[in-house]
Amino acid sequence: MTPNNNNNILVAHNWIQFLEEKNLVLSFKGEFNRDLINAILLLSSGKGNLNENNTAIKSRIFSIIVECTQNICKHGADDSERSEIRPGIILIGKEDKTAVISTGNLMHNEEVEVLKQKIDALKKLTKEEIKTHAQNVMRTGTLSAKSGAGLGLITILRKSEKLNYEIKKINDKLSFFSLQVYVSTVIN
Repeated sequence: MTPNNNNNILVAHNWIQFLEEKNLVLSFKGEFNRDLINAILLLSSGKGNLNENNTAIKSRIFSIIVECTQNICKHGADDSERSEIRPGIILIGKEDKTAVISTGNLMHNEEVEVLKQKIDALKKLTKEEIKTHAQNVMRTGTLSAKSGAGLGLITILRKSEKLNYEIKKINDKLSFFSLQVYVSTVIN
């Protein structure tokens, strides 16, 4: 083995250690489309670390993964205006008794302020207010060209304990949107 190969093995070993320390059970970075979403859902449903014994908890985690990956596919931007495949990243792990679903994708700068306002307004609501808001949106909401009136974000907030986000401007056209969703794996 050449010294360069030893360094590659060390880097791979360090990466594996990092993933184990962070209890990361699934990660993907690349171009998102419907087929990939189905593959991620299939892989995440079979992961022992997330495959909780309680059906309601499994269902909440699965539902959030669906919404997060669909948000990348529906709302993500690409460097080229012509592409229908959206680049993004998803990391699924566990911290103590909490599943953590983290996603990231590009978005157009002109959409940043609207998204911030929508998330910040939803985060201020109680669980009961979010439930009522979801019912109102389903009853009276009009569908946008890309989705169903923000129901994905509402669903994520309803089924999670906490949601954090960050948006960083990359250039004149694009920003990077990252989302972290926390789901308790403890039965209340």
